[in-house]
Amino acid sequence: LAWQPQFNFATQNCSRIMSSSSSCNDHSTAKTKQEQQRILYYKCEIDTTSPNTVIITRIPITTAATAPPPTPSSPPAATNPLPPQEPLPESVLQYQRQLRKVQASNRATNTSLTPSQHLKILHSDEYLVITNKPSGVLCVPGVHDHPSLLSLVHQKFGFTQKEEEVLPGKRYKKKQKKEKKVSMNNMIVHRLDMDTSGIVVFGLNNLVVKSLHELFRTRKVTKKYEALLCGHLPPHMSKGTIQMPLQRDHRHPPFMRISTPKSETEAEEAVKDLQHAGYKKLIMKQPKDSVTEFKVLSREWLCVDEKDGSISNRVVEEDGEIERTGGGDGREKDGCFPVTRVELVPVTGRTHQLRVHCAAIGHPIVADPAYGIWGEASPNGGFDESDMSIMFPHRANLDLQRAIDAAVRPSSSSTLLTGDNIVDKEHKDATNKEEDCEGKDNNDNDAMCMCLHARELRFDHPVTGEDLLVEAPPSF
Repeated sequence: LAWQPQFNFATQNCSRIMSSSSSCNDHSTAKTKQEQQRILYYKCEIDTTSPNTVIITRIPITTAATAPPPTPSSPPAATNPLPPQEPLPESVLQYQRQLRKVQASNRATNTSLTPSQHLKILHSDEYLVITNKPSGVLCVPGVHDHPSLLSLVHQKFGFTQKEEEVLPGKRYKKKQKKEKKVSMNNMIVHRLDMDTSGIVVFGLNNLVVKSLHELFRTRKVTKKYEALLCGHLPPHMSKGTIQMPLQRDHRHPPFMRISTPKSETEAEEAVKDLQHAGYKKLIMKQPKDSVTEFKVLSREWLCVDEKDGSISNRVVEEDGEIERTGGGDGREKDGCFPVTRVELVPVTGRTHQLRVHCAAIGHPIVADPAYGIWGEASPNGGFDESDMSIMFPHRANLDLQRAIDAAVRPSSSSTLLTGDNIVDKEHKDATNKEEDCEGKDNNDNDAMCMCLHARELRFDHPVTGEDLLVEAPPSF
């Protein structure tokens, strides 16, 4: 399947727009009757105003159902397209989802946080504190009062020292007394996922927190993330904009997925069933527009040392190396696996937006426990595996994702084992390996944490008005 300037994502099956001739298709000579009857809802097309730039967006339903296929233009054709793959067995996915759920619960519950190791201050004044959160650490305690970064910040900055005179016996003495400056709940400005590392802001009084909330709400805060994605993005996708609305995944709550007319209908029916079962207050939430801008920083190889299991990165030195080695087809080169380092800018700030969008274009974030291979959420951002082969022939396919997962998380198995003793041992080993990510950098151990990092935050200080730019490089 050669790459064409426009793709369309259907509700259940997604069809690539092709010309009336079949010369662009290396695996078949003509579209089937089923393909011709597909209704198209998403498109990915070249931005003619900027080289090597794509725009992925949704087509209105009425237009999608009636629009004729456009005439192909001249982006580079795929020289090594991927054949369709069989989807992962549901029994294996269910097992892995339960395993990841237990691992996440154990990490949240059993994490022991210390200020010296986990509280990394990037900026502090009398109004706010900016920290660099390690991966595997919760931002806030939650309903179960788990150890969190907020607890550490509150212990250090949430109290003031006040001197008072006391009279023990016949001598006057001065005693230091802690006085609460602000409650923990009134310090929260925004938050990152537990597995995401990077910059987090906390306010030190109610007025500052309200001002910061307003800055975030009105999108006057510039946020830049850095991530490693599975596979090499093709050269014509060096930058672009992903405009895919998100909705709550009705099959795997509380995770998110890309919204399609079919998924919206299924979610509405699921809510009706729950309301009929007694959940009267449950309502159907409408999908939300979600926009992410991305830019390729470098195409790299993720290399694993066979002797000690250490992980290192090597940058691709020339674009031709991508094609010669088959960057996205799951083949390794000298024990190394293709990955792409990208800058992600969330224009909107939806839950798990960056993670879902990356998975939906066929390049999930390395070591993502939810939206990557074997994750708890729907794979491919909610799209079927067979459709991904048509839409993104250069995506990181299942073989490559499995290989990277086994390399960066060596104790997590990609095979469903049978027998109580074997499963128990695998569960224990995988859980211990997951705990290696608790508050540590990726270069501190042989198991990589999720490679998504909030690298840059810029906004006007809510009190002084100064232009505040804070940067923290990722550890991966």
